[in-house]
Amino acid sequence: MELTVEQALRQGVAAHKEGKLQDAERFYRAILQSQPLHPDANHNLGVLAVSVNKADAALPLFKTALEASPKTEQFWLSYIDALIKEQQFDNAKQVLERAKKQGLDNEKLNSLKAQIVTISQTEHSDSASPSQQKLSSLLEHYQNSRYDDAEKLAKSITQQFPTHQFSWKVLGAVLKQTGRITDSLTAMRKSVQLAPQDAEAHSNLGVTLKKLGRLDDAEASYNQAIALKPDFADALYNRSQLLFDKAQYEAALRDADACILKKSRVRSLISLYALGRVGEIYKRLELQSKSDAENISLAAFAAFISEVEKKPTAYNFCPNPIDFIHIANLSSHVIDSVAYVEGIIEELNKIQTIWEPSGKTTNNGFQSINGMNLFKNPAGKIAQLKSIIINEIEAYYLKFKNEKCLYIQKFPTIRNLFGWTVILRQQGYQNAHIHPNGWLSGVIYLKVVPSLGKDEGAIEFSLNSKRYHDVNSRSSIFQPVVGDIVFFPSSLHHKTIPFTTDVDRIIVSFDLIPKAAKH
Repeated sequence: MELTVEQALRQGVAAHKEGKLQDAERFYRAILQSQPLHPDANHNLGVLAVSVNKADAALPLFKTALEASPKTEQFWLSYIDALIKEQQFDNAKQVLERAKKQGLDNEKLNSLKAQIVTISQTEHSDSASPSQQKLSSLLEHYQNSRYDDAEKLAKSITQQFPTHQFSWKVLGAVLKQTGRITDSLTAMRKSVQLAPQDAEAHSNLGVTLKKLGRLDDAEASYNQAIALKPDFADALYNRSQLLFDKAQYEAALRDADACILKKSRVRSLISLYALGRVGEIYKRLELQSKSDAENISLAAFAAFISEVEKKPTAYNFCPNPIDFIHIANLSSHVIDSVAYVEGIIEELNKIQTIWEPSGKTTNNGFQSINGMNLFKNPAGKIAQLKSIIINEIEAYYLKFKNEKCLYIQKFPTIRNLFGWTVILRQQGYQNAHIHPNGWLSGVIYLKVVPSLGKDEGAIEFSLNSKRYHDVNSRSSIFQPVVGDIVFFPSSLHHKTIPFTTDVDRIIVSFDLIPKAAKH
């Protein structure tokens, strides 16, 4: 059935906010084929262009949107901002004066005016902009997790073109991704200073400030991002989490409910749990079981609340995830498992890793770089390991195939694996977490540590998370030996217990990714 313009716009906006830029562009362009002057489609397509540093392509789109709907404040702001990015200062000033006559917010216009003055004053020493080729390379390096290359190029551009906001923005993101949170703060502040109308830059700064424990400053950054774009989903989600951590549960619930991101749905339930509104939780889970039945985060929370309340929910993805833990060993797949494990470790030594990567649960250890999949075009022992995992997945499915929950009944038929490695050092551990992008998750133990009678280095499974927990909820501890293969539902919380022995603990982890998910 052909979509109406309104339906196409809604789907385009939803894809845009979830970061699916190609899908969003397809919807916006489909609208423009039938309605070339459609203001929102033109404007949103322009926003997409600016986000990939193509402000020149955005200008005619913003102009068309503005001419079609001159009373929409955001169209003026986006057009002026793009003119500034293209260093068309005279044009920007003229449009700014027209915006004033339309009665737009003086504070926002003054901020743009100050930006024009700041940048134009440096024109003598910084009259040129980096080439599009350099900027495209910078973006490509970052998106493909080539952080060393991205950092070198970003630093080079910021030194040569100190008022070029996009390069500062990428530099801040790279430093954050590689664990240098404090260093990233300077670059992110510079990014905000150069583009005060960039809602994403304010939101990025807020994430960094929160990571540094500066909650009030982080909240102010989120507030600014939302003031610039009231429906900016990432900022709403991040502010909801921050407000929850400050025990402002009602406010956290409001932000979570206002956010359209899929991951915000469980944030609403967690806030309701903190508020003691259990009845509403059950009603929402019933609705979500019909519209979002395979949401791993919702499944994890549903299992928890069912256990605590001793009452099943309507969310039947995997109500009892601890019952689906499966243990095997590499020795049942290879003749000399000791030599085979040594060979895998040797191959892993060539994999690029990051110390305590940002946004991950690894503490006092290394993890392969974000986005790098061990099982994409593997070779040698790692290719063999992929085959072993796939064979063990078949055995896993046969073991549980008669279970009635959606986790088994809709088990993925395509063996799409995403793998990574983690090397924990002395006192290393991983916080309790789930794998929202997975379906089935697993760990292969290549090097282990002695338990010392205290479960050191063991994996602990539980229904508890950082933000919802109950002392009486179920848990299970497993102490691995070298070669152990441990499978479990991606919705099951798990963590590594810290260890004191001065040796490395080395694992390969993976997720079985359902067809529709993206890692």
